[in-house]
Amino acid sequence: MKLIHALSFLILSGAMLFSQNGSAPVRATKFDASSTRSSWKGPGFSNATLNGAYVFHVNGRDTFAKVAPGAYGIVGVLDADGNGNITNGEQLYSDQPYSKLDSITGSYSIGTDGRGTITLDTGDSHIGVNGVETFSVALLSGVHGLMAQFDTSATSSGALDLQNSQ
Repeated sequence: MKLIHALSFLILSGAMLFSQNGSAPVRATKFDASSTRSSWKGPGFSNATLNGAYVFHVNGRDTFAKVAPGAYGIVGVLDADGNGNITNGEQLYSDQPYSKLDSITGSYSIGTDGRGTITLDTGDSHIGVNGVETFSVALLSGVHGLMAQFDTSATSSGALDLQNSQ
């Protein structure tokens, strides 16, 4: 069920991105940083910030395609326990001609500035480096972050969002 929510999120995000018909003109405006006040209160992120069920997606290039590097994508859901552990989850990895649903576990580390690392163990040697994917993450809040895969198997970028409990 969690994967269905993750896939729905990805499809709706893509539909919103590509549904704009360009009818509204884009206007550039000058931004004056001196007239705004920052809401940043200093360091405040930690492993506890990443706590709950998160949907994620990344797209990029990997070394496993028939003609490497090839395009691939991952959508999934992970359960972060607030203590640096990914206790449960699943992901759908798609790369022509390979596509597979895997259970995932892993770990993560979040620094006080919101930057960190997420390591996912898929148990599938065809994915990542011997079944392990390594992502850098930049949390913007406890509900949204950006992800990028940086291990030797692939490069990608995407996002991570806290799953709504409804």
